[in-house]
Amino acid sequence: MFNNLDELKTYSDELRNKKESCDCVEVLVGMSSCGIAAGAKEVMKALQEIIEQRGISGCVKVKQTGCVGMCYNEPTMEIKRGDESILLGPVNVEDAENVVDMHIGNELKISKYVIGNKFKTCLD
Repeated sequence: MFNNLDELKTYSDELRNKKESCDCVEVLVGMSSCGIAAGAKEVMKALQEIIEQRGISGCVKVKQTGCVGMCYNEPTMEIKRGDESILLGPVNVEDAENVVDMHIGNELKISKYVIGNKFKTCLD
């Protein structure tokens, strides 16, 4: 438990620094009702299988998340690397391998799947 606001801020800074120093990639698949209806469960399963087959499951974590407010682009996924992220959609099962190759393997920030991004600096 925290005794004061300074302790909470220190803890928050430590967590942020730990997360920023991690080389892992997080893939967040939108699993709200609209995402599930559009096939997000199947996309997530395909991603997990491809990542496992490639032997990169130690540094790529696939997780589910809620709605991002873009129901018309479902299934969506966010790929987070440090403090950068890109939002992709619509991504279907057939696209999963391309997404792994392009956005996880080659770290591309632009493709036909990208519908939003947050880069570290304006120079990226």
